[in-house]
Amino acid sequence: TVPLDSGAEVLVYPNGTIEYDPNGAFDSLPDGVTAEDCFPYTVSDGSMEASGEVCIMIVGEGGPPVADDDSETTSADMTVTTNIVLNDSDPDGDDLTVTIVEGEPIGSDGTSVPLDSGAEVMVYPNGTIEYDPNGVYDSLPEGETVTDCFDYTVSDGSGSATAQVCITVEGVNDPPVAEDDSVVTDNNSTVTGSVLGNDSDPDGDSVSVVSVDGSPVTEECTLVSDDEGSLTMCSNGTYS
Repeated sequence: TVPLDSGAEVLVYPNGTIEYDPNGAFDSLPDGVTAEDCFPYTVSDGSMEASGEVCIMIVGEGGPPVADDDSETTSADMTVTTNIVLNDSDPDGDDLTVTIVEGEPIGSDGTSVPLDSGAEVMVYPNGTIEYDPNGVYDSLPEGETVTDCFDYTVSDGSGSATAQVCITVEGVNDPPVAEDDSVVTDNNSTVTGSVLGNDSDPDGDSVSVVSVDGSPVTEECTLVSDDEGSLTMCSNGTYS
């Protein structure tokens, strides 16, 4: 096997048979464009020699694009925007277009694709994506992460390639959710209860009452009064 200056290789047998291998040297040759690869050779009859030249005409076929995997990081409550074709390439220099994400065709104005995780990704043909966790990871504890991956396909108009995008989602400490409470009593009766029964925390943390009507609530409970009555509120949510 003889390596040529072009990067191609030629396997030569003594009887004159040759096997020419472009060896990827002309993969970037545009469709229909030609290139010539020449090399000299010498023959002998045992006593004398003569030289000639072999020229191989290569016709470009337009190679397919190359798609590389992508990664990005965001928090559980933030949308992240990136472009997934910036690290992709085409041997012919053709423009690349995102055509499919998770089996969904991408329209000219962009397409919102629901992912199996429950998150959503807005995808534009030029490769720009907007990944929205969509509340799926609100319960992810602070300091923990989860990875959400999806496949996409790029095309140069004649060929295509597929790669994967993986988004690392970081858990954050979400605020608790407080719901209004109501109770009915007459003007001569004392009422007791708890205000935390219908409140919750997305991260599963325990919640406590820290203030009532602007007054701080301590573990020992706090008394708040006005002309209409008095209220004793404790940090564990109980009141009387």
